[in-house]
Amino acid sequence: VAALALCREVGVHVALAGTGPLVDAVRTQAEALGLGDRIHLLGYRKDIPEILAAVDGLAMPSEREGLPTCVMEAMCMGRPVIGADARGTRDLLQPDCGWVHATGDSGGLAAAIRELFLQPEEAKARAARARASILREYTWPAVEAELCAVYERLGLDLKRRPRR
Repeated sequence: VAALALCREVGVHVALAGTGPLVDAVRTQAEALGLGDRIHLLGYRKDIPEILAAVDGLAMPSEREGLPTCVMEAMCMGRPVIGADARGTRDLLQPDCGWVHATGDSGGLAAAIRELFLQPEEAKARAARARASILREYTWPAVEAELCAVYERLGLDLKRRPRR
């Protein structure tokens, strides 16, 4: 919400999908900053692919993540991604597959949002690199090969076991 307040000149709107204990606090902060008409609290949704298809980009400012599915989904769909410098998000967005800002840095997030909207060709280029990266590294053949390598390092011979 604080980053959105810093991006008044680009007319950005934010759609937040999901529920949780901070929904009322987000709504209150948005109203207090005069952003109530630019923040859309969508609640629990099952149509995330449709939402991602409709947005210009994804911001993931979480301070802690494992391997964030929403970032991977946005990358797969060719959407530019802005993420906090948290494990998982940072790993997916490097090298140069999105924007990474310091965790908790609203100004850094706002700067990345501005760049995404004010430099659309750069946003498209980063999104294309991100899509290529995710398709190369995280589709089933790549994941299967990595998983098999782990099992082989553990001394398990997967070639002798029947596949189901």
